[in-house]
Amino acid sequence: MPRSYNQLHAAFALAKASLVAMLRSPTSVVFSLLFPVIFIVVFGSMVDNSIVQLKIVLAPGCDTANPVYKAISNISNITVDTNLNMKDATRSLQKGRLTAILDIRKTIPASPVPKYDINITSSASSAGQKTLLQTLLKNAIASIDEKIFPANPSIASIHNKELPGRVYRQIDFILPGQLGFSLLMAGVFGSSSFVRSLSDNSPSKSVLSVCC
Repeated sequence: MPRSYNQLHAAFALAKASLVAMLRSPTSVVFSLLFPVIFIVVFGSMVDNSIVQLKIVLAPGCDTANPVYKAISNISNITVDTNLNMKDATRSLQKGRLTAILDIRKTIPASPVPKYDINITSSASSAGQKTLLQTLLKNAIASIDEKIFPANPSIASIHNKELPGRVYRQIDFILPGQLGFSLLMAGVFGSSSFVRSLSDNSPSKSVLSVCC
């Protein structure tokens, strides 16, 4: 009496035969298992999860005896390099190794409340960092204005509320790509190894006999 054909058993038999055939091939093992693991380890160790650091240099004659400079120097994202001269700073700025050259000048010395101009010299190599630097400087100036002029009205106020949640890192976006690459390589090399194993076996040992 012939046995009934079971689709589930056939699927498991094909998957088992494909996995065994893939594991027998050194090339498929390297590209499907070891290569993605090496990629994940290497890129995971290279990922920098620290905050973005902005490196600046002060121009000659920059006024550092003022609350504006003190507020800027207290920002953790900004690092002031005091070892570069203007020639090396200009060269580093053009190569993108420096964010900007900062120059703070006092504009109204006779006023009871002094005013300062902040001149930023940047290059196209650090355009993205320049935007972040301007945002940080505006926040520093706004905090000083709030302390000096507390009675000044504001059109809006910001109240921040932070809920606990998962902190996403760059490796969280690299890992799915590597897993997809592993599945792609497993499909390519597994299929070729599976077909080769079927051609090497006799018809009595084929997968079809296992499925039925």
